[in-house]
Amino acid sequence: MQRNKTIVSTVSALALLFFVQQIGSTAMNWNDLIDEGNRFELLHDYKEAKKYYLQGLDLARKGGKDTPQVAESQARLASVCVGLKNLKEAEIYTKAALEIALAEKRSGHPNEEVTVCMEDLAGAYLDEAPDSGQEYCYKTAIEIREKVFGLSHPNLARSYGSLAAFYLDKGRYSDAAPLITKALGITSRSISSGNYSLAKQVLHHAILKYDRGDSVAAEKMIEIAADIEAKTKSDRFRSTREQFQAIICSDKGDLKRAEQLFKQAIKHDEVKHPGGGRLANCYAQLARFYCQHNRSNDAQKYFELARATAISGHTKNLDDIVLDQNRCAHHSGSAVRPTLNLRLDH
Repeated sequence: MQRNKTIVSTVSALALLFFVQQIGSTAMNWNDLIDEGNRFELLHDYKEAKKYYLQGLDLARKGGKDTPQVAESQARLASVCVGLKNLKEAEIYTKAALEIALAEKRSGHPNEEVTVCMEDLAGAYLDEAPDSGQEYCYKTAIEIREKVFGLSHPNLARSYGSLAAFYLDKGRYSDAAPLITKALGITSRSISSGNYSLAKQVLHHAILKYDRGDSVAAEKMIEIAADIEAKTKSDRFRSTREQFQAIICSDKGDLKRAEQLFKQAIKHDEVKHPGGGRLANCYAQLARFYCQHNRSNDAQKYFELARATAISGHTKNLDDIVLDQNRCAHHSGSAVRPTLNLRLDH
């Protein structure tokens, strides 16, 4: 009797083991491995994602050399290696994936999944670039997009712009200039470059420079942003630039010029962007300036305009406006000053 129970238990255990193995072997197909790796990558768990992508690459290589699955596995591995700040390993996988992608392109039958992965990889080099390797990463993103997609691809504008902004941040204006020209050339030829704005990217770096105490570099970048908008016939960031210049003039003690620039920005937004968050912020910026320089009556006048505009437009910056107005009214002017944040206007 005991022996029969043992046999049954052994058979049951073997059946369970077989069942588990069957599930395991089913789960180990290439698509599932890539999907699981992608799930962890989206969670920014790059170490775990890398494990699954490595298994996927191993499985793809068993199916044959230089297949689309091999290229996709390598591209995804390169992306997570960039996220892990391991640029040497990322370079190995990038070159291997790029070689297959270009061979497919030359054949006239590029694989769509590989193409998408190469685009994602270029994006990873832009978004995940470590501080110590930004120039290399931006150049690699440019190389991928130029070779795989050609010189007119709209996403190349952002790639050129990122490297240009990096050079501007380092004071390497002569290196930045041709990249800006290339980015503007693509923007003018493309039907759409998404939501990317080179002027906004330059202004973002100008703000970073100002925050680090380098007003001279910030002013230079403001001029470059203005030139970009002039060449593209855009005034999207005109009021932002004027407010930025006003803040720098105020820092220098040129209060008359600062006030003039704030009012120019208001006049522009009253015409171009009436009734919205941009105009509400524009009023509030001048109010903060007045509060900062102990002109309480003028400050309250423009805070009221800002509040009314924000309320009528149901804008998100109402709470900040009310908070600063109350601070100013209670003689806390030292805590109120114009702010630099591109999200306030856009």
